[in-house]
Amino acid sequence: MACRTLEDWWYDYRRGGFAALHPKQRADRGVPRVLSSEQEEKILASVRANLGRPVKVLYRLWKEEDPRLPGLGVIYRTLREHGLDAKTRSGLLRQGLSGPAKAFEAPLVNDLWMVDFSPGPFLPPSSGRGRMSPTHLCAIIDDHSRLIVHAQYHTAADTRAFHHTLREAILRRGVPSKLYTDQGGPFINDHTRLICANLGLRLLHAKPYHAWSKGKIERFFRSLQQDFESGLRQPDRKPRDLAELNAGLAQWLQGVYHIRHHEGIGMSPGQRFAQGAPFVRPLDPDLDLPRLKFTPQFDKILDDAGVKPVKLPANSPNLNSYAERYVLSIKSECLNHFVILGETMLRRIIENYNCHYHQERNHQGRDNELIDAANLPEDSQGKIVKFSRLGGVLIYYERQAA
Repeated sequence: MACRTLEDWWYDYRRGGFAALHPKQRADRGVPRVLSSEQEEKILASVRANLGRPVKVLYRLWKEEDPRLPGLGVIYRTLREHGLDAKTRSGLLRQGLSGPAKAFEAPLVNDLWMVDFSPGPFLPPSSGRGRMSPTHLCAIIDDHSRLIVHAQYHTAADTRAFHHTLREAILRRGVPSKLYTDQGGPFINDHTRLICANLGLRLLHAKPYHAWSKGKIERFFRSLQQDFESGLRQPDRKPRDLAELNAGLAQWLQGVYHIRHHEGIGMSPGQRFAQGAPFVRPLDPDLDLPRLKFTPQFDKILDDAGVKPVKLPANSPNLNSYAERYVLSIKSECLNHFVILGETMLRRIIENYNCHYHQERNHQGRDNELIDAANLPEDSQGKIVKFSRLGGVLIYYERQAA
């Protein structure tokens, strides 16, 4: 006999004497604790007809019809005995779905690519102090071969990260026929649609909350997290920066994932992609990938005007410092102070700021002179008056004519 039992008896005796030690009657005395054959048959039929409804909700309805129904625990035990536990019901519900839930495979290499983002590991601060920095993995998988055409960690899951990953994938593996994405912002904007149109690439989107339609890329993320990313938790394998993290990812893809046997295709992804290499559509050598963000009509305007675009190296904002400074100025001085409700409002704000920028704002790089000083009064003895634009967000001063 356990000491705790003796202790409970002692305290019961102190509170109520020997009467407190007498056996107590069950609270559910007189209530059946098993289902009758009729109740069991009715409950099983109801559950099979309502696989998507919680058992607790159904139990409340059953209890209203039959108050002598046993407790919920008896119901759960009966469902388990008849193969209708929660996991089995979920599987039966999925079997009834059509369309994306069915198994599917593209017939050829590069016929269909799938792309998605996944949260990555955290990186230590570069200075050694401060908060850890999150990373986001953008990966593109070939549906037919399961080969990862390109994957890379980024500091943000945005359009820039997606476009960079897509560009590297095309340079390495050719141009696909279709690209399958979810409804995320980087995949549905006009910039992405323009790039895909210029590449002759059909852009497809999954339905909201249909994650299983992208099962191959989701399964890859699971394999990556269980293998590569789990190993990064070891003290001697923690990456110090983004470049080291991406180098480790590339080594894992080439040395592990691409040469490992895949049960779904009966061979490794690298072998299957190599078998379909004759069907790969190469990138047009006359196509300039960095300029795909612009339409052919815009390029023709530059060509007709005799303007030759000069390409800047990657990650070199100092070579375009004037444009970068203008973007910083309009954001910090103007756009960040508004909640913009539409294109018309945005255009009006930018037009006002451009007038202020050229005719009313002093520039330190020009010895505090205005860019367009044609409308300044010649008299320098007039009174200085304060003016404003956009409700006081932009303020400037002018000397009136005497």
